[in-house]
Amino acid sequence: HPPLVQKQLMMMMMLAAALVASVAAAPPPPPPTMPTQEFGFGYAFGDDMVLQQAPAKAAVYGFVSAGGSGVTITVSSGGKTLYTIDATVGSNTTHQPYGTGFGVRPCAKADCPPYDMVGWNPWNQPLVTWKALLQPTAATAGATPATYTVTATCTGCAGNNTDTITGVVFGDMWYCSGQSNMWLPVDHSFSRNDTVAAIKAGKYNNIHGMFGGSANGPDGGKNGWTPGGQGYGRKTGDSPWLTAQQAIATGASAGTGGSYPLFKMGAACWYFGQRLSELGVDVPIGLVDTAIGGQRIEEYMNNATIAVCNNRSSEDIPWWDGELFATQVIPFVDMTVKGWVWYQGENNMGSLKGSATANLGYSCEQRELVRGWRSIWSETPGTTDPLAPFGIVTLASSGAEGADAAMGAMRIAQTAGYGVLPSPELPNTFLAQAYDLDDPWGPAAGPCFALVADGGYECCASNGGPVKPPMVPPTPSDPKTAVQCSTPTNWLNATAITGGTLVKFGNNGVVNATSSSECCGYCSNSTLSALGCQYWAYYEDRGGPSKAMCTFYSTLGKQIAYSKWETFGGIRAYGPPPPPIPPTCNATMVAACAPACGAAAGTPVAMGGIHPRSKKPVGDRLGTAAYNLVYGGKGAVTGPTLSGCSLVGGKLTVSFNTSLLAGDKVVLQKYGKGTSSKYGMVGGSYLDVQTNADNFCLEPGHDLTGAVVCHTWAGGTGKPINTTSTTLDGGWTTGLDFVLSADGASITVDLSPLNGTAPTAVRYAWSIVNCCDMNDPELYVSKPCGPASCPIMSTSNLPANPFLAKIVNGNCECVAPQVC
Repeated sequence: HPPLVQKQLMMMMMLAAALVASVAAAPPPPPPTMPTQEFGFGYAFGDDMVLQQAPAKAAVYGFVSAGGSGVTITVSSGGKTLYTIDATVGSNTTHQPYGTGFGVRPCAKADCPPYDMVGWNPWNQPLVTWKALLQPTAATAGATPATYTVTATCTGCAGNNTDTITGVVFGDMWYCSGQSNMWLPVDHSFSRNDTVAAIKAGKYNNIHGMFGGSANGPDGGKNGWTPGGQGYGRKTGDSPWLTAQQAIATGASAGTGGSYPLFKMGAACWYFGQRLSELGVDVPIGLVDTAIGGQRIEEYMNNATIAVCNNRSSEDIPWWDGELFATQVIPFVDMTVKGWVWYQGENNMGSLKGSATANLGYSCEQRELVRGWRSIWSETPGTTDPLAPFGIVTLASSGAEGADAAMGAMRIAQTAGYGVLPSPELPNTFLAQAYDLDDPWGPAAGPCFALVADGGYECCASNGGPVKPPMVPPTPSDPKTAVQCSTPTNWLNATAITGGTLVKFGNNGVVNATSSSECCGYCSNSTLSALGCQYWAYYEDRGGPSKAMCTFYSTLGKQIAYSKWETFGGIRAYGPPPPPIPPTCNATMVAACAPACGAAAGTPVAMGGIHPRSKKPVGDRLGTAAYNLVYGGKGAVTGPTLSGCSLVGGKLTVSFNTSLLAGDKVVLQKYGKGTSSKYGMVGGSYLDVQTNADNFCLEPGHDLTGAVVCHTWAGGTGKPINTTSTTLDGGWTTGLDFVLSADGASITVDLSPLNGTAPTAVRYAWSIVNCCDMNDPELYVSKPCGPASCPIMSTSNLPANPFLAKIVNGNCECVAPQVC
């Protein structure tokens, strides 16, 4: 560099060094003020709860207020004291709240813009808690189990020094979590009113649960960060412990939006417990559900184990890792449980499914989530079994989130690569396949609800009622002259908006990025940036109820863009609205669509077809698998599972594992002709073969140079391929017919469509699966697509596990770790 430039560079380096030194010398910020702790049981406890039965020792725990030096636990029943024990008290006694040994947060709240993240433990140090292990207590079966009172008494505690939970029973405690399909409340399930009638008739009286929205925070939002006190498991909390009878004792079923506490619990979790009860588990069953919609698996994982897996979907947003483990899981990890049920995956569909063997992607994370939960729950010997049972639900096709081709790989990843559970790496686990349990009235509510512009009939509103003509949005003013913003009706339909804050344009439309008064709009949370502001855009639901949404529109330079309306047809520019389009559903179609409309009117849809309302079959499969694996049942834990195949003399025979069938036989159900769609081929047999070995790949990927490869863990060579001659995971001949072999444990595939070409791979139930006859014009109109409609089932009505295998030297060869 020239001397002057060198001098300037040197000065800049010196200034930078001085700045770094000054930052390094800056004193650390003062620690947050420690909270005022209240003495009592932790958030997870409440009257009428279930504690884990013998041989395990049930754990009880909570917080200690200032001055506390000791805690004594007294257990009584029938008015008699049974025993008294001393609890352990200290700052490392439990993991409460959100903390001990939890790991270091990747970044603090202030360092993670624009995310307003909740802190884990804002005091950055463990709080003083107490914990005691009760004597192993046998469960009492039947309608009137023995009930217990557990009282905690603190020595020296400031304020209240006694806390008591009553009506406690001993039985089996199950913890459920995941994302929105585990969150979906009983209110959105078709079987809800049948369940209410059964409870009123005296059934399911051994089921207890925390009957509140699963997304509730650990203290129900009542105490903020205040530890202790009356947490969300108490009768006044947001998720109170109730018996099944108590869960329908208040509120009512109102067709839609029923107000029974029962209807707030996650449906899959409830129906799991209901099925256990139906099958004869007569000890008390405790159910807890902490699922939250729209979340990724990384958020539920312990940060101490998450780094085992590479190529996670969270690698670009690590501050979310463990967020829900902190708030939804930690309040329960000190509790003794029977086992867990997990239903999640939709928000990980856009990321690598990977391989547990190679410690990559979701497959690895599924394994580590199971291991991590088992590890932290079983830290105290004699409490939760280190290999306690763990149930997993695979995704329905409606959960693809646009990654349709990856659904097969995802279902394999949900088993940590084995294609079936239990497995060598995940012993004592069980699986409920849900690929054939989409909403019976269509993944997107069906043609009766779809707009005419999208090929539908437009007969049913989202609430099942008749479609109304759309309202005409008001014509917005020119932003440059919109000075009468004090009368928002000149700008927007203010009647559709509640709780808004009025802001307005100024300076003839020139935006000053530092003043919120320079925007004209009506928004409950108006925010301004250098690019523009947020304001309400009017949106009219053709189903009738109007609503408004806050939509971001940017400025063009310093000149604000004209306002735009968001409608069903997209965003249209400022100007007069188009004339309304009247509904086209005639009287004939109204009658034809009556069953579909009625289903929506009787059971509300939650945020579209991604949340199937057929949750009882999910719970039935989970409960049946758990009963046979855990409770001594003699039936099969899973459906037909690939064991191998043989290609001899142009004849392909696919065999299923007879040990896993456990006395069942394979059953073939009638299937219709496949139909080409935007999802590929839907309907038909869902059995496909490939005839070019170079095309085989479990999950196509890229190498470090960006070249397309099939990695060795996905069944490929790991070398770049010639994309002009090879299509990874392509070239499938779909929907081949097959017949059941005489042994009842294998099928023979019709290879005649191949015209003598030898198959190199075979797969079943891969990608998007919809097993009903898609050529039937009445499907989703007057008749639903019932659950369990796919071709290969078992005599226990369990679907075959999806599979993918190469055919090498006449035999099937699965991708490791799966063996066939």
